[in-house]
Amino acid sequence: MLDHVFSSNPYMISDIHFLHKNIVKYCNRPENWEEELVKYWNKTITPKDIVFIAGDMFVASKTKIQDFLNLNPLNGLKYLLLGNHDEHSINFYLSLDIIPIKSNINYHGRMINAVTYEDVIISHCPLVPVPSGYYNIHGHTHNSPFRQKEDKHINISIEVLDYKFARFNDLRG
Repeated sequence: MLDHVFSSNPYMISDIHFLHKNIVKYCNRPENWEEELVKYWNKTITPKDIVFIAGDMFVASKTKIQDFLNLNPLNGLKYLLLGNHDEHSINFYLSLDIIPIKSNINYHGRMINAVTYEDVIISHCPLVPVPSGYYNIHGHTHNSPFRQKEDKHINISIEVLDYKFARFNDLRG
């Protein structure tokens, strides 16, 4: 379904939490992290680059999100794997030129929102255990260690990426 996205070596990130009023305190983020991330985003990402966000892009009302993006347009073709804080409708994200991903896969008898590509499962929350033969690229855990090869989890939360993007092929090592 998303082979064209991952074969293009997209920029990857998770748990941005734009507009989340308590995220500075919860995750010990710098006070100006949003301003710095927008600058870095638009300096790094061209309009044709693909950005894959593994959940939790915004934590705010529709109006606040629309106002933020009007003041801070973000380059790139944005794909958002819906996370636990991405609670607005599919049509709302589409109206922002963000392609929402709701792709249920069967994981140990329950349906979860995740996508697979070759030997990788991309999900918002980490999968425990990671199915045999796969790595799990995920977010949700914020400040946890970035890469734990022994258990095949790769955390792309914004904090562990030092407020930068990772490239998909680099994550696969």
